[in-house]
Amino acid sequence: MASYSSYYGDVFDRIIVSLDEKRATRREETLASLIAALERFVPAGTLEGRYRDILRRCCVSIKKGSSKEAPLALRAVALLAITLCSGADSMKIMAAMFPLLTRIIEVLPDSRVVSAALECLAVLAFICAESLDHTEASMKLMWGLICPSSGPKVACAERTTSPRVLAAAVTAWTFVLTTLSGWKLTPGRWKQTTEFLSSLLNGDNRAVRMAAGEALAVCIELKILVPSDKSTFFPDMQARASQLATEAAGGGVDRTNFHEQKILFRMITAFLIHGEQPKQSVWTSTARKEALTVSTWTELVQLNFLRFVLNDGFQNHLERQGLMRQVFVIKELSATKTPKNLKMDPRKSTEQESKKQQRLQQNPKITEDKKRSLKKGRQRSYDTLIHEN
Repeated sequence: MASYSSYYGDVFDRIIVSLDEKRATRREETLASLIAALERFVPAGTLEGRYRDILRRCCVSIKKGSSKEAPLALRAVALLAITLCSGADSMKIMAAMFPLLTRIIEVLPDSRVVSAALECLAVLAFICAESLDHTEASMKLMWGLICPSSGPKVACAERTTSPRVLAAAVTAWTFVLTTLSGWKLTPGRWKQTTEFLSSLLNGDNRAVRMAAGEALAVCIELKILVPSDKSTFFPDMQARASQLATEAAGGGVDRTNFHEQKILFRMITAFLIHGEQPKQSVWTSTARKEALTVSTWTELVQLNFLRFVLNDGFQNHLERQGLMRQVFVIKELSATKTPKNLKMDPRKSTEQESKKQQRLQQNPKITEDKKRSLKKGRQRSYDTLIHEN
């Protein structure tokens, strides 16, 4: 363990020096190396005495770096907070980053940088927020992008939120919303919020509709949104969810997120009508002795967001004693438990289906050719059998 910590200590020392390079390309390469190191999972103690230097240099890259360098630095800060998990160190990161993230989200027009800032803010609010006031401040900043008329600086007529940024903002907002589980929330206070989220279900962008659907599911689970006999709001939302769960793929229809949307809204419809909770399990390692299982919308949103942020490092962080094991319950499985007992990640089957559909779109003759070849094969087998007899 000592040699392991020593090795990564040397790696981070070199990274700290390289982040001061004058050449932008060199700093970008160093930030990519930093991200790769943090994705592999590093014990928090290895960063002790180093994280301040890393954070300070990342802040410089965020302020002065290009549209390629700044998102890398923002991602590195998010991973840094995940590695430190909690405590005084992570709170210092939040204190240093919040003013900078506020400026980016409220002012900058670059969608790539703003999306990275939203992701970083969501992680920091999830891990580092000391009180409900800090959580609400982060959510309010995100909501300024979701509903521009609600923000003092974002509410300028010249600025419109792109679908990419809007989807990222709703997803980040929902992730932070999950931290309010256990708090006593007043539904009336959230009425305008849930109404606006419901209006996004009628938008043109599937990523936005999916993000809004997840947000509404969490709102219902947290009892922020409750059915009322005096309003048609809930039935209308339920009807729209059912439509999106069965959306037809006509000719010329854009298939981006098409299958993902159908799967998600089938789950949401089952939740709205029958109260069925989503269920998903993930193996913690290839040994398949432990599994992380989620069975609520709150947990599912947290799992999907952290998986997205950790990216290639998800499995590494899941196996080690880090944030993932603080947030989720991981159970050891009995010897009789087989892989069939665990449901496959719906997104994997969706990705496979999407790739299959793409191949068919690129070459519509594939299915016909397959049918003809199968028919010829059966005919040859039949002719051979007749000849032999």
